[in-house]
Amino acid sequence: MTSTDLRRSEGGGAGDPRAALVARERDLASAISGRRWALTAAAAVAAAAFTMAVALTNQPYFELVNRWIGAEDPVARGAIYSSYLLLIGLAIALRRPNAFGLGLGDAIRRWRLVVGAAAGMAALTAVVLLAVSPTLYADASWVNEVVIVPLTEELVFRAVLFSALLVAMSRLHPPATAASLAIGINALAFGLAHATNLFWLPASFVVPQVAYAVVIGLVAAFVMLRTRSVYPAMLVHAAVNAVVVVF
Repeated sequence: MTSTDLRRSEGGGAGDPRAALVARERDLASAISGRRWALTAAAAVAAAAFTMAVALTNQPYFELVNRWIGAEDPVARGAIYSSYLLLIGLAIALRRPNAFGLGLGDAIRRWRLVVGAAAGMAALTAVVLLAVSPTLYADASWVNEVVIVPLTEELVFRAVLFSALLVAMSRLHPPATAASLAIGINALAFGLAHATNLFWLPASFVVPQVAYAVVIGLVAAFVMLRTRSVYPAMLVHAAVNAVVVVF
């Protein structure tokens, strides 16, 4: 028996059932992996569709409601505009409050992370604004930008959307990969929501706003992931908006 024949007898030839089994298992693993990533892409598209649906219907909602109320005060108008997100967020999140991060979770135990993230984002925002110029939101209402907007936007984009993405990704990928994908998709969706401002504001302002919204989304989602609560994400968002108003 030659050395080649010996290797074939030990490792199996072309018709070896073990080799066929390994090949089938490899093909099955490849198919499962492809299906997982296809479902991941579908979840990302669904997140984008949800984001666009909410963002594009907010203005018509505001015009319809304010036609009945007739508010002229900027704070009142901002509250009416943001009430749309509040209604959507609460309608979904109140069904399972803890699952959507409406509890305190580990926020108190991880207070250093929360304070550090809020302070860090405030400092980064100040540096960015010093390097460029004041935004269109400078001197805007503190009530709207520091209280109402962070509360309502985080309720929808973090409490609802991020929580849903995290569950979906966790069913498709290992924990670390699932968390990273959920954070990334959520941040991109948050940026996409701000892209609808192109209908009303100049692109020179909206494009940087979209990019920075993605950064805020990354940090806010990470903080929510670590604390299992949406309130730290609201604090991070509020810290950023406070600096924007000051500048």
